[in-house]
Formats: sequence, structure tokens, C-alpha cells
Amino acid sequence: MPQPKPQPAVEMGMSDGKKISIFDGPAARFRLSGKKMSGHHNLVDSESFDTSSDAAMCQFVADLAVEATDLNAAACVGFRLRGAVEFLERFKTLGEMPKAPKRPDNLDNLRSTEPYRRP
Repeated sequence: MPQPKPQPAVEMGMSDGKKISIFDGPAARFRLSGKKMSGHHNLVDSESFDTSSDAAMCQFVADLAVEATDLNAAACVGFRLRGAVEFLERFKTLGEMPKAPKRPDNLDNLRSTEPYRRP
């Protein structure tokens, strides 16, 4: 079966004139939205958001706890809880720019001239 040819990145114009690739994803488009971005930072940094999100998560856990009647139901509850936690973390960090990992200062220990010998 032939492999599909890679499509070139399609650029989309934002209302403020900035261009992004559609392959950057929704989070990248959101980060370029300017005014919406500052509003999101204000919302996530507010004390009322922390209080309400904590209360909502606690209520969600309490509602799910009654559903865990057997092992399979408990596994499903665990997956739902994990999904809720991941969603909240992504929502809180939506406006942050991803950072490249720091390169180690010393890479000499990775380049060995000795052949590998099993212990």
C-alpha cells in the first residue's frame, strides 16, 4: 500500500494578523489569541477558581465513589478520575508556552570508545 504524501502546513490567519499552522493544534491557536489569553490567566490565577475547581473535583470524587461496587466498576472510576485530573491540569496550563527540555552540560559519558560487554 503506498504511503500518503505529507501535506504542507496550511497557515491560518488570525484576526490580529498572526499566522499559525493548523498542525500546531488548538492550544497553539489559543495562545495566539491575545485578549482571551490574558482573561484565561486572570481566571486561572484567581482564588475563586482554585476554590471552585477543588470543590468540583471533591464532589466528582464523592459522586463516583458510590459507583465503585466491584473491581471492574472501580477500574472505570479510576480512569474517569484520571481523565478529570488531566483535563483540569491541561485547562490550568493551557496558556503556558511549552518549554524545550534543557540539554545536559556533559554528554561525554554517552560516547564510549569501549565495546559494550555484558556484566
